[in-house]
Amino acid sequence: MSQLKVNSIIPIAGLSGGASGGIIQTVQKIKTDKSTVNVAQGATDDIGSTGLNPQMALSNSSNKVLIMANVSVGVDMTGTIYMTLTVGGNAVTFRGDADGNRQRCSSATRPGSSGSMNTVAAVFLYSPGNTNTLTYSVAFGHANDQTQAIRINHQGGTNVNFNATAASSITLMEVSG
Repeated sequence: MSQLKVNSIIPIAGLSGGASGGIIQTVQKIKTDKSTVNVAQGATDDIGSTGLNPQMALSNSSNKVLIMANVSVGVDMTGTIYMTLTVGGNAVTFRGDADGNRQRCSSATRPGSSGSMNTVAAVFLYSPGNTNTLTYSVAFGHANDQTQAIRINHQGGTNVNFNATAASSITLMEVSG
């Protein structure tokens, strides 16, 4: 026998009476194939062109988007990898303050060894303030003095059983304002 148990049912237009927090829609983009982007020293490169680029239009301009990014990256260096959330190819406000020449990012990881793979994650409640269809993605930078290949969903090295491929995703949830 099947049962459906709920504490509440939220209308698609959101909660009434000025309440907020209901989930109106969810969009998820999953990437399981491999891609590589070459990122120059001091630069960032948006990886939306690799297919990790969900789109969402809010049903009400006062609503927000909960962005959850989980991206697996491999590099041939031991320096830090920086990830920045982007909307329409531009960095969102969820990143560190400007501080001289330091790169600003949403989150970072430092591989333990060259050729390793790490997962970088970021979660942010974003307020676009409009109902336009927007494209969400991430951009990567690194702490090395030369161009680096940032490998999405795979690590460097040969095709052997001690190397791996991974999956990445960006999930968007419209939250009533």
